[in-house]
Amino acid sequence: MRAFFLLIYLFFSLMLIFLILIQKTQGSSNINITNNKNLFNISTKNEFLTRLTIICAFFFLILSILQCNINNCILDRV
Repeated sequence: MRAFFLLIYLFFSLMLIFLILIQKTQGSSNINITNNKNLFNISTKNEFLTRLTIICAFFFLILSILQCNINNCILDRV
C-alpha cells in the first residue's frame, strides 16, 4: 500500500510540475478584483489548465498528508 501511494504521489508531482510549466504567463502581477472571473487572472482559454493544476495541487496536498500519516504509523511500530 505504501508503494502504491508513492507511485501516485510521484505521478501527481510530475504532472503538477508539467502543468505549471506549460501554462502561459500573464505578464503582469496586478490582480484585477473588479471582475469575479478574473479574480486570479484566469483567462477563458487557459481556464482548463488552471483548474487542472488546482485539482492536481489538491491531490498532491492530500497525498502528502497521507504519506506523513503512513510514515508516522510505521515509525510508531518500531
